[in-house]
Amino acid sequence: MQSPLPDSQPTQASKFWGAIGKAGSVAANVMLPGVGGIFTDMLRGMGVGALGSDPVQYLRLQERMQAESRAYEAVSSVLKAKHDAAMDSLRNIAH
Repeated sequence: MQSPLPDSQPTQASKFWGAIGKAGSVAANVMLPGVGGIFTDMLRGMGVGALGSDPVQYLRLQERMQAESRAYEAVSSVLKAKHDAAMDSLRNIAH
């Protein structure tokens, strides 16, 4: 008979999400310093079955997802503006 895994040992799913969180955090911090924490916070509460049946938890999740979407749009706009400025500079040099 096998004994269940101790609580302190991470599961495969938590290892996966931990790795994804670290990679996303590093990538976000490379592009815009300080943004990586958003991705880490987002992934922290994404356990399977973690929400249960409480509707308030679903509302909180929806609010977090909307906040994440707004943050993503803001970062995306900044990166687009940065790209457009670089392209305009290159075009001016070419002429």
